[in-house]
Amino acid sequence: MSNSQAFVDAYNRLDDALRRRVDAESTLSFSAVVKAAFPRHADLDLRQDLQEYADLRNAIVHDHRSPRLIASVHENALAAFLDLVESVINPPKVIPRFQRHLRVFRNDEPLSEALRLMRAEDFSQVVVLTDGVYGLLTTEAIARWIEHEVENDDAIIDQHIPVSIAYGFERTGSSGTVARVATVADVRDLFSKLPKSGGGRLQGVLITENGRATEKPLGLITAWDLATASAP
Repeated sequence: MSNSQAFVDAYNRLDDALRRRVDAESTLSFSAVVKAAFPRHADLDLRQDLQEYADLRNAIVHDHRSPRLIASVHENALAAFLDLVESVINPPKVIPRFQRHLRVFRNDEPLSEALRLMRAEDFSQVVVLTDGVYGLLTTEAIARWIEHEVENDDAIIDQHIPVSIAYGFERTGSSGTVARVATVADVRDLFSKLPKSGGGRLQGVLITENGRATEKPLGLITAWDLATASAP
């Protein structure tokens, strides 16, 4: 099979999959189908990529009703397109990609223990369990707590200060939760949203079985994790 034929076959699989996803009629244009399937602002780059590949498909097919290939597709372009089609039809899930063992701190454990782990592992946040709910204690909250201590001339270093003291300075919205069946794109969308008024920016997303903050975390995703992820 030629590269051009492989490209057209993959394009047709993609077109069929997207039309089924949005229940689109056969007369709806591919660009309209793409917009319906990926309406979010975070999907802009993906929409543009798909449209460019659609243009390439049209360039190599002479007659849409009885396709006759009139151009060839470079090996690298075909490989990139096949990867994109696979990621769209079968979008990567957060599990197993971001599954990992997480050290969970109870709110009555010494803050010094959390700080030691953050320093040793170069973490910007750790998982905290408070009243049956899992959340994140971030370096930003710890900085706000230290600032508060300095302003009030209180002792800053105390080996017995519990995690809950610094966690009380955590802002609403600094952590989120998704179910294990969520896609990487779902999490990208969460990070793309602006924080609510008075809330903090999203620092990390915990992965649980059903997306509930009361469930034991199966993994954690930070903005850095997404930046280094290879999926579109």
